[in-house]
Amino acid sequence: MGIRLAALIRKEFLQFFRDRFVIILVAWAFMVDALLMGYSLALKPEHLALGVLDQDRSQRSSQLIQQLSATRYLDLAHWASSGREMNMLLDQGKVDVGVVIPASFSRQIDLGQPVRVQVLVDGTNSVVASIGANYVSAIILRHSRQVLIERSAIAPSQVAALPAIVGRIRVWYNPGLDATIYMALSGVLLDLMFIAIVIPAVAVVRERVAGTIEQLLVAPIRPIELLVAKMLPMAAVTFTGFVISLLEVVVIFGVPLQGSLLLFFTASVLFLFAAFGIGLSISTIAQNLQQALLASFFLVIPMVFLSGTMTPVDSMPAVMQYISYVSPLRYFTDIGVGIFFKGVGLAALWPRFLALFGFGFLLLTFSAQRLGRRLT
Repeated sequence: MGIRLAALIRKEFLQFFRDRFVIILVAWAFMVDALLMGYSLALKPEHLALGVLDQDRSQRSSQLIQQLSATRYLDLAHWASSGREMNMLLDQGKVDVGVVIPASFSRQIDLGQPVRVQVLVDGTNSVVASIGANYVSAIILRHSRQVLIERSAIAPSQVAALPAIVGRIRVWYNPGLDATIYMALSGVLLDLMFIAIVIPAVAVVRERVAGTIEQLLVAPIRPIELLVAKMLPMAAVTFTGFVISLLEVVVIFGVPLQGSLLLFFTASVLFLFAAFGIGLSISTIAQNLQQALLASFFLVIPMVFLSGTMTPVDSMPAVMQYISYVSPLRYFTDIGVGIFFKGVGLAALWPRFLALFGFGFLLLTFSAQRLGRRLT
């Protein structure tokens, strides 16, 4: 058995490294994708394009505009000369947020009357729209307080003595609220899942397309030997790329490691086997490479959305929360965030470890049985 297994493993290594496209795919996924996610998928948009229609053109309106554009969140991109032009800027996507200051702005303030400033937001991207509206609302509220203090003729030295409720916020685990480090780590986890599903998914199918499946059918090997021979080369290459990608985001993005790296790698191995089980199950069902790839994408995309990476699981409808339990990526994401950001250990994460082990065991058992039927 040892000689047969060693020969099969050698054959799989040679076959794997002869496929240049797969090597390029693995290198691209682990070397580039995590960087793209870290840099591009920021959950806290900055430098949103601001358009202003100042119908008052007074010193007071200029002060408000200056405060709006004095932060890194809003960039004054366009001055509109009319409401029609402002609508056109929004239609063309040239501004994300538009502010319309009425002609009676300074006069109403001087008379002590409330004044309304119109805020127009491009709602096609709801995340950018809500955050942009919050930015503008907070700045206008702060400016309103300054006007109120000015109208009340309160001396600057007495402002601090005004009664106020101050909420002191303490952010745990990510004090800087840096979305980049979270997205970079999530990108590494997603890449591992993608590679660990797609490559095994085409493994057996590739044998059939290349015409070598008949050689396996007459070879004196057992299904478990073929399964191990298929998995070891893929696991070695995939895990090596995963470690390099993880080191990349830790060094470049400063992703913190508060917990045990050994515990995280243990979870990674369990997740790797679970993902391999999904991929090998697909390869035993699909009849050609096209079916294998389509089935892989059909499973990978829902698993990403159900993992809690993009949207917290608790924010999903109740039905979707229950469905998310069948996604191994949900447990792996919880483990990665818990170990890297929170520094928690096995005492807090053991249910997730148990779930990953269960997924891997069931899926690999199913794959071995399917391979057994094909080789008999």
